[in-house]
Amino acid sequence: MSTENPSSQSPQLSPVDQLNCGYITVTYGYAVPCGFSDENWVVFCDSLKRSLLHTVNTKCPVLGMATRWSETRGCYLDGELPPFFNTVDCKSSQNAMPLPLGLNWNPPPSALEWEDSHPDVVAKVAERTLVVTVARLRAGFVVTVRIPHSVADGGSVAMFVNAWSEDHRAQQACQPDMSRPECAETQTTDKMGPSVSFSHDRSVFSSASDPPPEAPEAYSGLIPVPILSCKETKAASAMFPSRAVGKRLTRAALSELKKLCGSTHAFTSNDAICASLMRDIAVEFEEGFGGTLRLIFPADLRGRFPGVPANYFGSAIYNCSLAPLSLTQITAACQDPDAPLQWLASQVHEAKEEGLQEHKVRALLAWETARETRPRGFVFPPDAHFVLSSWVRFPFYSADFGYGRPVLVTPTSFIRPPFCGYILPTENEDVFLEYYLPVSEPKQAAP
Repeated sequence: MSTENPSSQSPQLSPVDQLNCGYITVTYGYAVPCGFSDENWVVFCDSLKRSLLHTVNTKCPVLGMATRWSETRGCYLDGELPPFFNTVDCKSSQNAMPLPLGLNWNPPPSALEWEDSHPDVVAKVAERTLVVTVARLRAGFVVTVRIPHSVADGGSVAMFVNAWSEDHRAQQACQPDMSRPECAETQTTDKMGPSVSFSHDRSVFSSASDPPPEAPEAYSGLIPVPILSCKETKAASAMFPSRAVGKRLTRAALSELKKLCGSTHAFTSNDAICASLMRDIAVEFEEGFGGTLRLIFPADLRGRFPGVPANYFGSAIYNCSLAPLSLTQITAACQDPDAPLQWLASQVHEAKEEGLQEHKVRALLAWETARETRPRGFVFPPDAHFVLSSWVRFPFYSADFGYGRPVLVTPTSFIRPPFCGYILPTENEDVFLEYYLPVSEPKQAAP
């Protein structure tokens, strides 16, 4: 049953948590060339579930709580609701784990599905804070983790899965591993580094500043996000048709891209990627976006905002934003033969430096705290914009469940709305840029 006044014992979400809605869903893909026998698979899944519950109970108890929402409180945690652990068998699917890794590989749709029958979940008065689906493939397995964005961001998901995999390996070391296929090599674990720990102190984002008179520019609009079941989410995906664009950028390619930005600033790879993406979008769409493009790039506040440690668990994302730029202005600025990306990269670099100033972040925290109502949705500018998130800082590829590091980690969702994208780490030092654009409308034949 929903409650408007959560227990004082319940951990409270921070103002930054309240600015995020929807879900963070991440899929980890692991290669096991000979696959699992039926018996091996059952034992392996039982072991994964035990270690998952141990990690939640001992290191991350917020993931064993219910997430609720009200118009006045926004999202909040209240009451126990254990993680939902689901296993599916996709062994007959054609989507075997690719060896070598395929750049456009996606797990079978059933590897992302779940059906939760808890009465509060069915009635949509509460949501699981953690949903996990483990799927067997012909040549490996995938682990999909889904957490509300108001509870965690991509960095927190990476930390949690690393802690879970560490606990799983420790559990396996204390008992015979009956789940391991004969072809699987024993993995060493001393390379994984120190034990994963979390900081759960969300008071680091409390604000004593006077609230600004209106919402900061990058938070002045709203994109509603209703509570949807898995079936409803799949059905809703048809409302947001998109096509994926992806390319791998090697270290050499990133170095060349940074050269195109010139030397007016100490440009980062992120600056260069954002600038090149804006150029490509402007060239393709010409007069699209209403003739303008605003780029939003969420920045991780860990280590950048006072008191927020590297191991902070929660949402620690602040949206830096460019002012809307005309597409013709973007295209014209890229004509410099020596440094075609210099002007755009400078815009990105300066917007990031300005946006991450402490007084800017504190003003946002004060505004959120002062809001009388908190509609359920993402708070974004009302004009046309493109959101590009970077997950390169997050240690996704350290998660080893006893079969080595993942060969692929990717954000996954049935809904992939146009005009958003990710800069993703890979299994080596390359990065992968993936973004979604509208499906081209067929031209109407002349009458």
